Amino acid sequence: MNLLAREPVVIRRYLTAQTFDADGLLVANTPTEIPAFASVQPDTRRTIITDPGFSDTDLRMLYLFTEVRGVGEASGLPPDEVVWIGAIWRVFTVDAWPALGPIPAHWEVGVQLVQPLVPAG
Repeated sequence: MNLLAREPVVIRRYLTAQTFDADGLLVANTPTEIPAFASVQPDTRRTIITDPGFSDTDLRMLYLFTEVRGVGEASGLPPDEVVWIGAIWRVFTVDAWPALGPIPAHWEVGVQLVQPLVPAG
C-alpha cells in the first residue's frame, strides 16, 4: 500500500440488523461513522463517465489500516459503506491481511458505487 497516496474516507458501519415495522416497511438504520484513510485503486472494470451519472458499474479497491467489515451473514448485519469523494460505496469483498514483519495488519476492500455523484444545480 502506498501511504503517500492515501485519501480521507469515512467508514459507515451498521451495528444493528435491518428491521421492519408493523406495516412491513424497512425501519431506518442509522450508521456509526468512522474516519479513516485509504489508498484508492481502480478495479478491473472500465468505467465510462456520462452526464449525470455512470454508464457502467464503478468498482474500486481500497487498502486501509482500519478494519472494514463485509456482510454479516450469521448476524444479519449489512456490509460497511465507504464515503469517498462525496459518494457512497458499498463493501462487497474484504480480505484481512495480518501483520507481517514491518507491515502492519491491513484490509484490502472491494467497493462498488451505489450512490453516484450528482452535479449541483
